[in-house]
Amino acid sequence: MYYYPSGGGMGWHTNSDKPGWRAYVVRVPENARSYFKTIEGIIPDKNGHANLFKTGPDSWHCVDALTERWSFGIWLPDRFAAEIIGG
Repeated sequence: MYYYPSGGGMGWHTNSDKPGWRAYVVRVPENARSYFKTIEGIIPDKNGHANLFKTGPDSWHCVDALTERWSFGIWLPDRFAAEIIGG
């Protein structure tokens, strides 16, 4: 679980020490200006939605919280992540 105050965030990182799938459910105000960023693009946070992504040496990502942001994360086995994304 992570709390980011308004104006907070987490810099670019890969989690390469613990590769695998992550799911983070985000709690932000309704008119949030908070973003999950990857090298592929920017994903605006939406309250109650989950960000699902794979970590590893080449999967750079960061958080830019322009409003308060809570995120609740779990690690997922590959087979479970594949079921969620339909793979």
